[in-house]
Amino acid sequence: MRIGVLGGTFDPPHLGHLAVARDVATQLQLDHVVFAPTGDSWQKETTTPAKDRLAMVELAIVGEGLFVSSDVDVQRDGPTFTFDTLTQLRAEYGADAELFFLLGSDALAGLPTWHRASELGQLATFVGFGRSGHDPIAPAGFESWVHIVAVTPTEISSTQCRQKLVAGESVEGLMPQAVIDYATARGLYAGVRE
Repeated sequence: MRIGVLGGTFDPPHLGHLAVARDVATQLQLDHVVFAPTGDSWQKETTTPAKDRLAMVELAIVGEGLFVSSDVDVQRDGPTFTFDTLTQLRAEYGADAELFFLLGSDALAGLPTWHRASELGQLATFVGFGRSGHDPIAPAGFESWVHIVAVTPTEISSTQCRQKLVAGESVEGLMPQAVIDYATARGLYAGVRE
């Protein structure tokens, strides 16, 4: 099994997440991609509860046979560390599974600061892709287990979606409709300041 893992805050999940996951899955011939929202992110501040972010991810991937969600990080107490995420997913999928951790160029640049960073390559191949205005480059010392792929660029970001939701502007075409409906019904971004 070739398993992609896309972690992140998903605050909120948007169509760019889905497009990148599809693109990388096709290029690397992945059997499926696991969307794993962070529980308590130690590098990014989130205002939306983890259970809501997980629910939105689950709504975003409905009908996408290639994608599955995981609550591995939402259920764990304490800060979410990728080392723990991959360790647990490796246990779930078995030693024969190949794990591919997908991350954008901005996250890739910060990889050396991650918890137990030098050990992450033992758990998965890290797959870096470009984000708007940032080319992916493997950090020095990590080149042997970081693979760079080219993806179709997307201009959508969670920050942009949050700002529009807070301002009461339309996010149609940026987020799956089911996610928009969920966020709106629960007032997740109403009154939140960016």
